[in-house]
Amino acid sequence: MTIQTILSADVRTCRPSDSLASAAHTLWDADCGLLPVVDADDHVVGTVTDRDLCMGTLFQGKRMDEISVAEVMAKEVFRVGPTTSIVEALACMRTRQLRRLPVVDDEGRLLGLVTLADVARAWSRCADVGGRVLSADDVARTLAGVVRSQSDGPTAVMVVEFTPPERSPKAEKPAKQSKPAKKAKNAKKKAKKKAERKQAKAKPREKKKPKSADSQPVAGGLFGA
Repeated sequence: MTIQTILSADVRTCRPSDSLASAAHTLWDADCGLLPVVDADDHVVGTVTDRDLCMGTLFQGKRMDEISVAEVMAKEVFRVGPTTSIVEALACMRTRQLRRLPVVDDEGRLLGLVTLADVARAWSRCADVGGRVLSADDVARTLAGVVRSQSDGPTAVMVVEFTPPERSPKAEKPAKQSKPAKKAKNAKKKAKKKAERKQAKAKPREKKKPKSADSQPVAGGLFGA
């Protein structure tokens, strides 16, 4: 099976002189992640992705409408022809870590685009009819190659341990009493107060003693009349 049988012919493109803002609108409208960059004769001169737009805007410190596609596009383009086999296209994707490949004719003019999703759909159709052109292993190994880390070794990971500040121990709150226990306690307090009032009423009062004559004031004051 060749690329010609699965390629997407309806491909949106852009020109090197287009602004990043224009390319971003095209990517958004087409719901895609890559645009082939073509000249006036439809020769592929580069590719630009949504990541290229973001990184170019960030590092140049300009607005997107002030930067041209030519300033951020990938000028080294890996492409395939319409007669290239799917297995060969997968090998190119796996080696170059690419999800999409422009398909061009002998003169380098754009014919379409082939993606890893196109290959997966092609494998699904072959599997349905019992074909052996592609295997699940071909697709899986290509996907693993595309997403692998740039370094040959394991990715370095920095682990930061967070230790929360110590908190002063909080005083334990007394356990809440149940409603029946609380009612019983209140009733006990009321009964105690009632008994104290009753006891105070039953206690005899002391009679006041009459004042003696010596304590009576002398008429006329201290020296008499």
